[in-house]
Amino acid sequence: MSRVWALVVSLLSSALGCNLIFPFAGNGQDASAADHAQHDSDSSLGDFGERCLIDGQPVSKGVASGTNSCMMCDPARSATAWSVVLEASCWKVDLVAGSGETGAANGPASSATFSTPEDLAVGPGGELYVADSLSNRIRMVVGGMVSTFAGGGSPGAADGPASQATFNYPHGIAAHSDVVYVADWNNSVIRKIQGGAVSTWAGNGDDARLDGALQSASFRTPAGVAVSPDGQAVYVTESGSGAVRRIAGGQVTTITASLNEPRGLLVDGEGAVWVVDHDNHRIVKIVGGKVTTVAGALGEGGYRDGVIAQARFRNPHGIALDSGGVFYVTDRDNCRVRAIHGGEVSTLAGADCPPSGTVQSTFAQVNGIVLAKDGARIYVSDDSQRIWSLSPR
Repeated sequence: MSRVWALVVSLLSSALGCNLIFPFAGNGQDASAADHAQHDSDSSLGDFGERCLIDGQPVSKGVASGTNSCMMCDPARSATAWSVVLEASCWKVDLVAGSGETGAANGPASSATFSTPEDLAVGPGGELYVADSLSNRIRMVVGGMVSTFAGGGSPGAADGPASQATFNYPHGIAAHSDVVYVADWNNSVIRKIQGGAVSTWAGNGDDARLDGALQSASFRTPAGVAVSPDGQAVYVTESGSGAVRRIAGGQVTTITASLNEPRGLLVDGEGAVWVVDHDNHRIVKIVGGKVTTVAGALGEGGYRDGVIAQARFRNPHGIALDSGGVFYVTDRDNCRVRAIHGGEVSTLAGADCPPSGTVQSTFAQVNGIVLAKDGARIYVSDDSQRIWSLSPR
């Protein structure tokens, strides 16, 4: 049956001019938040309990909508049963914030300025947090306005009220409940923002990799930070040591040190850690300390869509995961946003990187990525000092 459907999908793809992608499936694949059970007895019915219907009749996975070629039947990906095709022709890019000038001006989103916005996070109210690295601030975008959430602007490591505290190239950021965690790159510590105050939560400030209790452990150039879905553990990537660290129960431990300048990461509902292995040009999955390449090839930079074993990235930076099991990756030095799903990699937006210093209508080198709270948009930061959104056409 799988061969028959593969032929059907191939014919539909040719007819519609877009790539129809199946969700993760198949024998021997690891179950995780990215995987949904497949219903072999009724492929029009997915985990969300909704069917794909055309003219009142159920259709199976991979079949395109009769009225919109950018919608395909994929009940396991969407509670509405229909999902957007993961191809650039089906997605649009809009400017969220940033004039394109370098600075730290607050105010209306279109005129606000940023200085190397790196990673992004979304808070419980849908607010967007930006680790604005060179301005040494954490910025917030909400309601079409940009403000400073924390950081006085001068480089430093002072704790205290959010407006007076200082950071030194804040890079990674994650939000969980009422807490915002920051990987403070040049200070080699993990900061916590809660209740209007900034504190040094983990790390003694030494630029080294040392496990132990929160205040005696040390980090070597912490780059990315992520919180487990249950809020019980925080994970950190270290650019300087190639390590991924776990913080839980008041202790810092190392789960691997075999990567090459890792950046963004996330933790799924099964506890698997997915990491962007930046200088190795790949995406990896870590379970029980074992590192497995998910997409890309170790040490081979490039740009190629297709099956995951043949796809190529060039210094990818950030990663996000939606409720339907699709991974989104900022492919930094290809200036593109890529999607990983159903064993394939595709491009959602972007083009060849523009010459340095030129003004472009879409991305420069892309950095952070995060889904909006409602999952309807994907936010991306880039080196043009802007924040963008991707959404279905």
